Amino acid sequence: MNRASQIIRTSVIGIIANVMLAAFKTTVGVYAVSTGSHRRTELQNMVIKTLSGRKDILQLHGFYYYEQDNRLSIDVVPDISVTDESAFAAMLTDELQRLVPGVQISIVIDHNYSV
Repeated sequence: MNRASQIIRTSVIGIIANVMLAAFKTTVGVYAVSTGSHRRTELQNMVIKTLSGRKDILQLHGFYYYEQDNRLSIDVVPDISVTDESAFAAMLTDELQRLVPGVQISIVIDHNYSV
């Protein structure tokens, strides 16, 4: 196989790999949403509604409610403008705590590695 053929073959393989990776990222970006009329659904709707309006949050996912512990956790992907993740998580925790007093809140800062 000559050099030109090798370059073309390698390029095609690279393009196919990138298309497959993009498809994987798109699929992984779909997250479950609670439905029904139970506490988990109420909390998820309240949290998503509150946080999704913020300009400094790119994405919310990974919502969990642990009924036995009365604890909720949500993953937050902040905008690049957020430089102090600890302070940001504390601010979001305080904001949510006012909505759901008595519920232990855990904000998990996630990152957007696709940029």
